[in-house]
Amino acid sequence: MNIPDDIYYTLTHEWVRFTERGTALVGLTDPAQNLLSSIMFISLCQTGTRLAPGQAAGEAESIKAVKEILAPLAGRVTAVNGAAVDQPGLVNMSPYETWLIELDDIDSTDRLVEPGRYKLLVTKGE
Repeated sequence: MNIPDDIYYTLTHEWVRFTERGTALVGLTDPAQNLLSSIMFISLCQTGTRLAPGQAAGEAESIKAVKEILAPLAGRVTAVNGAAVDQPGLVNMSPYETWLIELDDIDSTDRLVEPGRYKLLVTKGE
């Protein structure tokens, strides 16, 4: 199970990487894509959407399940990754390189989980 130490996580299995521009890229973690298996469809909210923490930003669908993609932070969606929408399998192949949405005007980071804690939660099956 791949869990990089240079990004943050959520308890609902999204990852967050802060950019030099002060934005946050959001994607699905390796454990999430592994549970879903072959992702066949991704839908994402529109650019300009203002999200609250925990609000639905989209969905990832596979034969096994549908996972709601939740906003880990409050912010405004400045970009969606069209490549991930067009080729959802990219999330399975490279979950930490395939971001889904980019947020700016970020409010609070209180809901983010440090890498060490996320590793413990995932390995314990919580």
